[in-house]
Amino acid sequence: MAEAICERLLAGEGLQEICRDEAMVSVGTVYNWLHHYPQFARDYGRARQVQALVLQDRSVDLVLSAGPGGYRRAEKVLAQMRQRMAVLSAKAWDPDARPEAG
Repeated sequence: MAEAICERLLAGEGLQEICRDEAMVSVGTVYNWLHHYPQFARDYGRARQVQALVLQDRSVDLVLSAGPGGYRRAEKVLAQMRQRMAVLSAKAWDPDARPEAG
């Protein structure tokens, strides 16, 4: 199940979308796994980082295809993509990058 979640993330699906699938676990279960299973947290983090890279590629394509007059629309979409990339590439997903509790 955990592997399927990461594969679907790599395919571009969001966690909410994945967890709406009746064959999948809830979002709460995924977050629980992130705290209790370090290997899953690492795999999940890598999948999210790849998602951020894919969004970067899409943003470049968007800018290049905006054409005359499309800049304002592209600018709004890019702002949303930047915010999403920041969340997806956060080190918080990687247990090895988290500071030790102390």
